[in-house]
Amino acid sequence: MKRLHGLVWMCLGAPLLAACGAGNNAYPTMSNSISSPNYGFPSVARGAPQTKRKNLYVANFATGCRNCGSTITVYASGSTSALRTISDGVRKPEALAFDASGNLYVANYRLSCRGCGGSVTVYAPGSTSVLRTISQGINFPTALAFDGSGNLYVANCCNVASRGYGGATVSVYAPGSSSLLRTITAGVNFPADLAFGQRGSLYVSNYYGPNVTVYAPGSDKLQRTISQGLSYPDQLALDASSNLYVSNIYSNDVEVYKHGSGSVLRSISQGVHQPTAL
Repeated sequence: MKRLHGLVWMCLGAPLLAACGAGNNAYPTMSNSISSPNYGFPSVARGAPQTKRKNLYVANFATGCRNCGSTITVYASGSTSALRTISDGVRKPEALAFDASGNLYVANYRLSCRGCGGSVTVYAPGSTSVLRTISQGINFPTALAFDGSGNLYVANCCNVASRGYGGATVSVYAPGSSSLLRTITAGVNFPADLAFGQRGSLYVSNYYGPNVTVYAPGSDKLQRTISQGLSYPDQLALDASSNLYVSNIYSNDVEVYKHGSGSVLRSISQGVHQPTAL
């Protein structure tokens, strides 16, 4: 089973630099996402934080089921000593993100070692205590993202409806709310990552699709599906021209698509091996 960790920078007036990478237990590395402990589905840590301090946040997944010591460790810019540690409400953290007010959101993959479909806990800037908990519509969360209106999107990875946890979905919440605003299910199949285009379109990488599904801004209706060149699609990124980049974790390449197109523009494979972050 994978045990991967996340790093997130919280920066003044800049997009969230992402953070996390592959590793075993206690060895976090820098990259652009956080991978799922059981299925190897990286998730995303993105947002639009506003704060005067540039602190580094590290999600520590914990080293084993009997030692569920999951934490978020915070470091001041340039420091290697912990500034503070967040443990309240943290259980198997899979993704971190910040809203426009600087509140920290933590996707807790599981609430216990034997299961339970997780939660998203929220912390006020500088606080180590849970401000609120989002549980409605949460089902083994692997990715977090905010749209331009401040709505929170949560990728719920697992098709385990038979165990009472619900199926694979993307859950949407209005700013500051813990109540489900809407649920996206069309085309969602073990979502690994979430990303937004410049015009607000939502992109979802579906690990078992294998495809990337696209939704119009504010809509739960499937707009189009990208499948050419994809096998176990993992991480997503968009450049300044809105070209889409998708990592194929097991075919060892990154596929590039021109904005609005489902045809592969080019494939990057030189130096690529099981890419878990973009």
